[in-house]
Amino acid sequence: MTSQPTGYAERRDGVLAIVVSRQIEATIDDVWGWITTPDKLEQWIGTWSGDPAQGVVDFLMLAEGADKPEPMRVRTCVPPTTLHVTAESTMGHWLVNIDLEEASARTTLSLTHLNVPADMLGAVGAGWEYYVDRLVAALRGDDVAAIDFEADYFPALADRFSIPPEG
Repeated sequence: MTSQPTGYAERRDGVLAIVVSRQIEATIDDVWGWITTPDKLEQWIGTWSGDPAQGVVDFLMLAEGADKPEPMRVRTCVPPTTLHVTAESTMGHWLVNIDLEEASARTTLSLTHLNVPADMLGAVGAGWEYYVDRLVAALRGDDVAAIDFEADYFPALADRFSIPPEG
């Protein structure tokens, strides 16, 4: 594993959510480029094609070995701070929000995945820890392929994402 896990599950507006954040030694513009530019995105998670100005792109999740792209709707895009999307996959509609904030040449990335089914919290949470670590490794120029999901993330981190109490 390349970092200390930061993720947790919470109830937000009546739904279950996964939250993962990282402090990244890079400017906000660098991080924004790695989450929005197809050739950089491809190095850690996948790639997209299409015209985001139309509100939807086709996303191909290469890190999962996907063989066909799926639509991803852009709900909010405010460069370089906010990217909120809905991934329309075979597993349902995934509401994923990425928010960036910069201070002193460091960027805080906060990823929130909303409306996660209770029986998927552990796998989804571990998955986002894995992908955010891959992003950070790619930004640093490290070997992204050396990050091993099965050895270090799932099921090892699944318990971290237990259902929070009603409250």
